[in-house]
Amino acid sequence: MTDGEPAHTDRPWVYIAGPYTLGDVVVNVRNACAAGDRIWDAGFMPIVPHTNYAWHMAYPKTPEHWYAYDLHLLAQCDHLVLLPGTSKGADREAVFAIKRRIPCYLGVEHFLASVTAVRRGWSMLAVRNPP
Repeated sequence: MTDGEPAHTDRPWVYIAGPYTLGDVVVNVRNACAAGDRIWDAGFMPIVPHTNYAWHMAYPKTPEHWYAYDLHLLAQCDHLVLLPGTSKGADREAVFAIKRRIPCYLGVEHFLASVTAVRRGWSMLAVRNPP
């Protein structure tokens, strides 16, 4: 971080993948936003493609357009969190992430538990092996 930059600019990016069109779209968007909010509170930068709902309502695009757009965002991310539920799009995103060695987690709890363990490991490593 440089002088004058907000502290959140160094947060790792976490892509939220999950159901969108199957079931109630508004509920799915809310669930994705709730996951993003928890991930933000844990110190990460959530990418919630579901929030493009409003954009799509104003300027509709094809599903393939949104998949391509979302994969471009995902390619920039450090992690992928897969929310519960059936989703062809989320399945495609998970395959994309795995091929690019982007770590994938089954739900917010799995992600938070995993990164907490890693952070604790890094802390212990720093204590045991000072620079």
